[in-house]
Amino acid sequence: MEPLDLDLLNPSVAPDPTNPSERVYAQEMGYPKTAAQVAVNHVSAMAGHEYDAKRNCLIVDPGSSLQSVLRTFLRPTDQVILTDPTSRSLIHSVQAVGARPILAPLIFRPGQTWAVNYRAFADCITDNTKAMLLQSPCMPSGALFSHQDWAFIGRLCVESNLLLIFETSFDTVIYNFDRSMWSHPASFPGMEERTLVIGSGSGFLDKKLQSFEYVVGPEGLVSNIRSVVLSKPDRFTYCEVASFRLSKGDLIETARKRRDMVLYVLRGLPIGIPAGGWSLLLRVSDFGLTAREATGRLAEQGIKVRPMDECGDVHGMYFVRLVFAHQRVEQLATLRSRVENALTMYEETT
Repeated sequence: MEPLDLDLLNPSVAPDPTNPSERVYAQEMGYPKTAAQVAVNHVSAMAGHEYDAKRNCLIVDPGSSLQSVLRTFLRPTDQVILTDPTSRSLIHSVQAVGARPILAPLIFRPGQTWAVNYRAFADCITDNTKAMLLQSPCMPSGALFSHQDWAFIGRLCVESNLLLIFETSFDTVIYNFDRSMWSHPASFPGMEERTLVIGSGSGFLDKKLQSFEYVVGPEGLVSNIRSVVLSKPDRFTYCEVASFRLSKGDLIETARKRRDMVLYVLRGLPIGIPAGGWSLLLRVSDFGLTAREATGRLAEQGIKVRPMDECGDVHGMYFVRLVFAHQRVEQLATLRSRVENALTMYEETT
């Protein structure tokens, strides 16, 4: 994910009565708090279960939370289900511990949000399947798991005795938020005891603003991880969870304006509407191009995208990712002509 330009962390928090996660921050968290207390308060608010900072949370160095979980619970030949498309870093993390990523294709609906393919998830499960590694909103598609989607995933995990690893980089970065859109996998029957939530945050440590990552889950699973990985000394103060910070105030409002401008100027083209996150995908196979071919042609028009060919088996090679986290709305307004020039140029020369 391309880094965002964020201001220094500000301990003051304004409540948003429509968002449960923001409401619990404003009314109950207070400052200063340790990183573990902030993490479990956030996850408790999202999941609807009370987690304890000492028993249910592990604070680790940046970049090590997912690897800590995977090294603890996976063995070579184990299979892990992810979405297709998914983050390339998640695929590589699974492969790094010798396990095999199995990708369940999402349903691409041009001009609409992506949808979860229940049959695809069910068909991925074998005797070697040990876990699911999922995001919501998903990167890079911006797909959002609904209450019904999580209920289905929960039933699969319980029936097949699977661990669910929920990567929450963007769990509160949701556009057009309303309560019906917000759901958490650990809130479903049988899922609290098999769900590990990983995420990141920042806080002041020795008077310096520093990052941390956390793992929150049932005491038994967290204890297993603790026996394998050294936790980070938790002397943080004035902490915030990263996804919560990204979903507040001007940041999310600016991102929404940018997203809406991209959707407007690219209307009619085969794009998937992101329900959250900072990017969307454009299907370039409609123009006879592979992802890498389209990336080069778009670069000639001054548009930097990333090919998705390493992010999915079904969808990867046919899509490019456009990130709208940085560009001004005025710049994004010029996308249409440049995208058309890049993509139709190929058709005219064949």
